[in-house]
Amino acid sequence: MNKIMSLKLKKLDLHVHTPASHDFVGKSVTPEQIIDKAKSVGLDAIAVTDHNTVDYIDKISAVAKSKKFTVFPGIEVSCGGTQNGSIHIIALFDPSKTKDDLQKVLGALGISGEKENALTPKSPSDVVDTINKSEGIAILAHANSKHGALADIKGNPRTELVKNKNLYGAEATAGDFAKEKGKRLIDILDGNDPSYKTKLAVYKASDNPDKSGTGHSLASIGAEFTYFKMGELTLESLRQCFEDPDSRIIQDYELDKINPEHPRIHSITIQGGFLDSQEVNFHPGMNSIIGGTGTGKSLIIEFLRFVFNKKPHDSLFPDHKDKLSKRLGLGSEIKVKFRDSAGNEYELSRKFESTRDPYGSLVKCKNITTNKEFKGDVSSFFPILIYSQNEILEITRDSNAQLGLLDNFRDFGSYKNKTQNIIQNLESLDLQLVQSIQDSINLESYKKQSEDIREKIEKINVVEILYRGSKINNLSITRIAIWNQGNETISFSDVAPLNPFKIIALGEAKILDFEIIYKKNEVNNFSLQEVNFNKDEIFINFDFFDKD
Repeated sequence: MNKIMSLKLKKLDLHVHTPASHDFVGKSVTPEQIIDKAKSVGLDAIAVTDHNTVDYIDKISAVAKSKKFTVFPGIEVSCGGTQNGSIHIIALFDPSKTKDDLQKVLGALGISGEKENALTPKSPSDVVDTINKSEGIAILAHANSKHGALADIKGNPRTELVKNKNLYGAEATAGDFAKEKGKRLIDILDGNDPSYKTKLAVYKASDNPDKSGTGHSLASIGAEFTYFKMGELTLESLRQCFEDPDSRIIQDYELDKINPEHPRIHSITIQGGFLDSQEVNFHPGMNSIIGGTGTGKSLIIEFLRFVFNKKPHDSLFPDHKDKLSKRLGLGSEIKVKFRDSAGNEYELSRKFESTRDPYGSLVKCKNITTNKEFKGDVSSFFPILIYSQNEILEITRDSNAQLGLLDNFRDFGSYKNKTQNIIQNLESLDLQLVQSIQDSINLESYKKQSEDIREKIEKINVVEILYRGSKINNLSITRIAIWNQGNETISFSDVAPLNPFKIIALGEAKILDFEIIYKKNEVNNFSLQEVNFNKDEIFINFDFFDKD
């Protein structure tokens, strides 16, 4: 199938001046430089709107054509009779229009004077009507600033101008979009203002001002711009944008609209059967498949169902199976390219290998972004609903089927996860409650045990310990281990008589009793001897100490 021009976001600057304007800074700038500058900042098209002249139109249009770029011919018309001098209205025309075509418009406007003194005697509203009769689009230039209609014109003339049915839009300065919501031009002209009761498209463009603050220059082309959702870059396509600004004019700060990361099908390719070698490319938005009877419209749906493994209802499966057998045929293959919500690109493919069991063949899925095969369930990350015409008719007759259809558009997965988390939290709290109850029971038991122990301690405190008729306040038992850690055997004769081995109780401590509870070798004649009870000294006697 032939590729059809679809709507895409186009980055446009619809207010650009050239050296033909009397206040352009840099008269030596060439058409080539202007087009190159526009392309360098990513613009898809510009509108050349010089002050009251069209002298530059043909030369820049020729260069644009050679560089495969689009220029909308235009004029910035100066209207007199306002409070602060002239106000400006932009006239936009189709890229096919020439200098001669626009000269006729200048003639119809009756512009006289030169440079900054050039004016049309017509009122702003008459200028809008003249532009419309000349097959152009009339826009209020920098409407909220100096030389802007809404800033300069007051009262009924302003209201009548805004309500002129031939006026398509208003250009706002970049600063106006930064104002508080409700005070912006886009809010004032949204159709709810009680004075205007008129909705106008509002966008911004550069007007390529010179950095000096006076006049225009090459450097600032594209400094301000707006996205327009268009097919071909024609005046008619632009007109449709102005008539449907909410969906087709997108400001540069509306990132969610500029680059939506929604999952989508890019294309389907059929190899074999009735639509052999056909490739259908889908638009990122809504698609309508149009054609005569028997041209294969419904087959596209059936083939998508087949490759995504979406069997129809049992009552419709025989018809679906019959279409695959007759219109696809054995050995044929369906390939689909799609993107998931994370921006990963995939290719899905499936061959028709059995008329008895068409869905018995393997579905292959490759992640093109990572160059890896995916062997899981595609619907887990790319949910899709596919219905044939007959299925849709059945749904209209079955209320339960309608509820089921609505359920498919709700994210019950997230609710299930939340419910599961709540259940787990409740189970955890239940365990904590049981533990708390058990701890409460144990606490009472511990309190009772504590009282018993306190009572026993009190009884212990009234018990007196007597040793040989003397009261003992604190009694302890000490175990002492003695061994030879050296490399040689120690004999008792090696011990100096004036400094024998002994155990001494220091301070207020007293040795009440002592005994040997273990000795390794009986032959060394190890013994303890109380020397003087009052001094609390015990001598250590032995024949020898072997090394340990």
